[in-house]
Amino acid sequence: MPSSKKGARGMGQIERPRAWSRRALLKIGAGVGGALLVAACGQSATTPAPASGPAASKPAESKPADSKPAASTSGASQPAGDLTTANVTLQFMGHVAGGMNEQKAYDQILDEWKQKHPNLPVEYQVVPDADRVPKAQAMVAADQAPDMWRHNSGVIRLWGAQGILLDLTDLLPANYADKFLPGLKAYCIYKGRTFGLPHTTDTSALFYREDAMEALGIKPPTALKDAWTWQQFGEINDKLLGLKKQQYAFTHNQGAGRWVPSFLYSTGGKVVTDDFTKMAFNTPESIEALTFVKSWSDKKWAPPAIWTTRVPNEDTDQFIRGTASMAILGQWNITYLDENIKDTFKWGVTFLPHAKTQVTSLGGTPIVGWAKTKYPKEVAAFFEYFTSVDKVKQFDEMANYVPVRADMSDMALKFQVRDDLMQTFKQQITTLPANYTAYVARSYSPGIAPIIVEETSKMMLEGQAADVTAKNIDDRGNKFIQENPDVEAR
Repeated sequence: MPSSKKGARGMGQIERPRAWSRRALLKIGAGVGGALLVAACGQSATTPAPASGPAASKPAESKPADSKPAASTSGASQPAGDLTTANVTLQFMGHVAGGMNEQKAYDQILDEWKQKHPNLPVEYQVVPDADRVPKAQAMVAADQAPDMWRHNSGVIRLWGAQGILLDLTDLLPANYADKFLPGLKAYCIYKGRTFGLPHTTDTSALFYREDAMEALGIKPPTALKDAWTWQQFGEINDKLLGLKKQQYAFTHNQGAGRWVPSFLYSTGGKVVTDDFTKMAFNTPESIEALTFVKSWSDKKWAPPAIWTTRVPNEDTDQFIRGTASMAILGQWNITYLDENIKDTFKWGVTFLPHAKTQVTSLGGTPIVGWAKTKYPKEVAAFFEYFTSVDKVKQFDEMANYVPVRADMSDMALKFQVRDDLMQTFKQQITTLPANYTAYVARSYSPGIAPIIVEETSKMMLEGQAADVTAKNIDDRGNKFIQENPDVEAR
């Protein structure tokens, strides 16, 4: 891969690695039993989504969906189809995770929508990422929710089951959800009905120092089909330690549970059974994955403390400081790396190593509508526009996300920040395992996540055996599922 380019994004625009985003909450959750992971989803594993009722106070920075509409532009063309001809401002609540480029993407796309539908402008209400779902809960309880908002993937089915989210199935073209990557579509469907749409997603891959690879005479893969196997990756780690140029072979962001789709599912392992009724962790495939991950600490390939660190950016800084030769990190780290490595060394990115199957991790946020919106057809029309090929391409190129649509996998995109690196992530995301995201969508998954974090932390830091770890996760997880069955099984 080409070397880093200095100054790709100004320091004031670096948002992803420094904001308290869902990613940061996931990392913190590793140290507190996953409590903040649950909070990031806006609810506990056993607490139902909010019922309508009075709120103590109106949430800040929000406007009810039926607030005074914006004035129509004179001489405007009529809206398409049977959308309302009244002047209505649709309220859309969410966050901006990617800095100024992402904000510009919203501004451009919403302005273009307004040009097409002058009587239906969309107002994007920006809130901190960690506040999105709690604020939506409060607004739903106060019967003042926006027409639409950015949600978390793990709670769409639960909120859909409780009648809070707009059923988009019959408001969109037939089989519209099939246009999205199967791994992302999985968390939007409840009992065959569509209650949300994927819009942004991101994932992790393997960064490397070019001088370290050159010292080994290795050229990292540039095509997904050529990605390293676990065995090859392990051999490279051993050789890197032998060079004694850096203290560790790699650093990573996998400790808070991100390793599950990226490594557990690569062996054919899985968290729960295909019918989602019980755990499936205690299997030879899962133990194989746990054993491999445990070797990261046992063989000193990676710094053990990274598994539970709460130090902001520590996983990334290990690579920047030269402590580690490689780094399993996310695309959201690219700007931070670019700004901090500068000209210190040249670096690139390749694909995650794999066992039987090439897989990757889940990120990003879907979009949902409120069941009580006065303008369901208009919300659906905007969603169809916002998730169209042209608009997804425009948004992703500007804000550095990878496409959520399956029909864009082979489409050429030109990303504004480090396009050379982003092309690898664009390929990597296509390997997201659908059965993992279907598990994440179960209403009990926020309670299983901290169990996995706690038991794997014992394995990584206290020497607990891989088979014991698998059994403990299974036993504790089954008890939790029995006490908190998925909403679809109730």
